[in-house]
Amino acid sequence: MYKKFEVWLDRIMEQQFPDDMIAICFNLYESSAGHYFIELVGTDHFDLEDTGWIYDEVFDTSRTLLNLEYDLEWEDMLEKVVSTVKEYLQYGTNATRLKAYQGIGAGFVEGDVEIIYSK
Repeated sequence: MYKKFEVWLDRIMEQQFPDDMIAICFNLYESSAGHYFIELVGTDHFDLEDTGWIYDEVFDTSRTLLNLEYDLEWEDMLEKVVSTVKEYLQYGTNATRLKAYQGIGAGFVEGDVEIIYSK
C-alpha cells in the first residue's frame, strides 16, 4: 500500500495549497466491503483536543481519490492508513512540507480523526 499511497500523495503535493490551510486530514470512505477511498483535505482550523475535527475545507482532492481494495474491516483499514501516513512522514519526499502544518490526521468521514502528527 505504501508505494501506491506515496505516488498518489507526491502527485498531490505538486499543487499549490491555500495560504490559510493549517492542517491536513486523510479522509477515508468505505464504499463496500473491502473497497476504500482516501482523499486529502486541508483546513483553516485545527484543535488538538477536537478529534471529531469539524472544519471548513479550504482544499480537497475529492477528484483524485486514492482507491484501495483490501479485504479488511474498517478498523484494520484505518490502522493501515495511519501506519502508511506515519511511514510517509518519516521517509516521504514531501514529509518536511507536510510537517510544516499544525496537524495531520486520518479517519473515516463520519467518525473521529486520529491525530498522527502535531506541532
